[in-house]
Amino acid sequence: MSNCNACKKNVKTTESIMCTQTTCNKLYHYLYVGLKADNFKKNVSWKCPSCKAKQPKGNNSVTPVRVMQCSDDEDGAESRDDYVMTRRRRPRSPDCLNPFDSEFTNKMRKDILDIIRNEVPSIIKDLICKEFRAIRDNISELEKSIKYIGDKYDDIMKSISVASEDTKCLKTENSSLRSDFKDMQKKISTIEHDFAKQEQWVRQQNVEIVGVTEKARNVS
Repeated sequence: MSNCNACKKNVKTTESIMCTQTTCNKLYHYLYVGLKADNFKKNVSWKCPSCKAKQPKGNNSVTPVRVMQCSDDEDGAESRDDYVMTRRRRPRSPDCLNPFDSEFTNKMRKDILDIIRNEVPSIIKDLICKEFRAIRDNISELEKSIKYIGDKYDDIMKSISVASEDTKCLKTENSSLRSDFKDMQKKISTIEHDFAKQEQWVRQQNVEIVGVTEKARNVS
């Protein structure tokens, strides 16, 4: 038996895999390097995580992050299924840093804040002025409409007042005409009565002579 280079415990030959890198030849338990029991023997050119990390490839080094205790019995081997593998990235060189980090990001943030401080108040002011102008125009139009309606109302009230005065005058004239008509009727009745009396008196004054021969007049 040899020791597993990950957990530093003895590992069975049937459960171990050796790095094929000539300068390495380290042994690992297949569970600790993310392999399965049914195919780990087929990896004839397998390289351990340490050797893979030395290869000039970016961010593909796979190293164990947790060491589990190995046992020689089969139950201990099965308990290694909880092994967790993660990728550990190499530190970036200053030339590979994202330009949006550090000073560039701070400058961009400052520029954006300056633009907001300088532009937003004027934009808000313009919007408010436009809204107030629209409201003022609407109020002016409303005042004109109210004045027009008020003038029309005054004209209508004047017309009603004139019509009311004319109606009073007509009522007064009508009352006067009724009174004059009644007086005229009384006068006509009096005249008719007096005329009837005179006609009766005249008739009483007439004498009718009957049976007297009229003498012939001498016309020579």
